[in-house]
Amino acid sequence: MKPMKTRLRIAHGDLVGALFLFGFGTSAFRRARRELSRGRVSGWTLTLMILAFAGSGGAAIGAALAHIWPLPISTTVAVVCGAAVALAGIGVCLAGRLFFTFRRAWGLEVDVLVTRGVYRWTRNPQVLGWFLIYCGAGFLGRSAAALVIAALFMIGCVPWILAEERALDERFGEAYRSYCARTPRFL
Repeated sequence: MKPMKTRLRIAHGDLVGALFLFGFGTSAFRRARRELSRGRVSGWTLTLMILAFAGSGGAAIGAALAHIWPLPISTTVAVVCGAAVALAGIGVCLAGRLFFTFRRAWGLEVDVLVTRGVYRWTRNPQVLGWFLIYCGAGFLGRSAAALVIAALFMIGCVPWILAEERALDERFGEAYRSYCARTPRFL
């Protein structure tokens, strides 16, 4: 098989997979909205969400490795910008995880309102971090398709974030509203 046909096949598979996971993830997030209103997310919904996150990441990284929809930037710019953005994303993710157990990070436990550390600057560091990692991969692979998938990932997370915000507002009231007033959702 010729390299161009291989790239087109990978591009088709990545984009179809990303769109499928975007829809699948959005559906899982809608399910979580109902569950968060009761104060707990089920293991099944958590599993669906992790698969959507992993699928989006796999699609973005696959598109980057295959250089799908090439970006007209030099290798030097791609490596410097891509590495900087991806490393920033890794740092934001790790900083966000410092204050959370696995169960709390996925809405399985919501007993403490965390407002310190990286949460002083963003209310959603894990989502922001993964978005930056996917964007960094897109720049490293000089792939516009990977950047589109990263944007779809971020859009797909919005229903979950909105549901989580409603649940946190109900649980923590004025303390959460005050936190939201001084801390942006992403940046």
